[in-house]
Amino acid sequence: MSKYGEKLKANTTYYYKVVADDAHNKGITESDINKFTTSEKDAYADGDFKLYMESKKSNPVVLIFTGDGYMAEDHKYRGAFDTDTDEAIEAFFDIEPYRSYKEYFTVYKLAAYSPERGLSNKSTNSIKNTKFGLLWDGGNSTGINCPNDGAAVFEWCKKIPGVSDASLADMAIGIVVGNAFKAIVTSLVDNIIMPLV
Repeated sequence: MSKYGEKLKANTTYYYKVVADDAHNKGITESDINKFTTSEKDAYADGDFKLYMESKKSNPVVLIFTGDGYMAEDHKYRGAFDTDTDEAIEAFFDIEPYRSYKEYFTVYKLAAYSPERGLSNKSTNSIKNTKFGLLWDGGNSTGINCPNDGAAVFEWCKKIPGVSDASLADMAIGIVVGNAFKAIVTSLVDNIIMPLV
């Protein structure tokens, strides 16, 4: 029996009835017993996170990958956000020295729904309404700007247990931006932009 407030399990049938008490001692009314069945979860909810890789080393570097310009429907498991983020993580660990030190990293994927798909482009004045408002300089540039020095990104990353203002200083954050231009914007000490072609 589940109690109010408990999370429901996937692929489970639940039975319920409504009991109404008028609080004036005039009786209790009960509904018929009803049922519903939950299904398997097939997508990330906004703010859901998944542990991609966990280091067994003491004091690992925590790396969080999130996305900008991915709409709700892009967050299906094995959908655009999932596959682009997997590609970004693989690309990150294909570069030295990260390849040699991969076992020292704990990596999370963190879903972030945007109202619009894509990335704002400064050179064409094409502005997209996205979760973090990243702005690409455009043309052949790899310059990507994050409003307010990434404050919204840092706040969003605190959805992962154990992530706080204090711990963020020791973490790396990758933002995967999708659509025609894919890149990861990472931040350890300075912003590093790695275009993915």
